Amino acid sequence: MHTTLWVSFFEMIFCTQGCVYIHKLMKEKTKYFHRLFMKKIDGLLLVTLSG
Repeated sequence: MHTTLWVSFFEMIFCTQGCVYIHKLMKEKTKYFHRLFMKKIDGLLLVTLSG
């Protein structure tokens, strides 16, 4: 019982820290990915229109 409680507590902390870290990462990377994504969309549109 005690061990399970500790494990779940640790998991909760780990998940929270991980989520915060991932969120920070995503915020930084989103700008870059958005630019990349828009370039790809533009490329697809050009291909679709010309094709």
